[in-house]
Amino acid sequence: MSGLRLIRMLALAGVILALPVQGFSLGRQDAGKAPQTQAAPDQPSASDAALYESAVSGQSVEVSGRVRLVGSEPFPDLVLTDSEEHTWYIDPADRKTLSRYEQQTVTIRGVVELTEMVLANGKNLGSRRTLSVITLVKVW
Repeated sequence: MSGLRLIRMLALAGVILALPVQGFSLGRQDAGKAPQTQAAPDQPSASDAALYESAVSGQSVEVSGRVRLVGSEPFPDLVLTDSEEHTWYIDPADRKTLSRYEQQTVTIRGVVELTEMVLANGKNLGSRRTLSVITLVKVW
């Protein structure tokens, strides 16, 4: 095998191996983009933002969104991301209720618990909204 032919083969192999990493997907227009969550068909998305901002501890809420697993071992968290991209954490005790619906859109009812998040340097990151006592209302 000649040197030039070997170089061409290695270059082609490099291109082929790099394609999936760069998001090449045989003509898909959305390749390489993060998936967008969709609002539940009969849930107005404007109310999601208002609910997220006005939620208080102990309040019972109904939220629609995509169930996702975030974080990594040893601290994975199950979350619900609503149509406005707000993250609602799921209480570990209720994880079993939603874990089988990962990457699906659901509507759930739960009780809000607010936890203030503060960095080591004292900077306040705001409140973390955790839903507990989860009831599955609908799977989209």
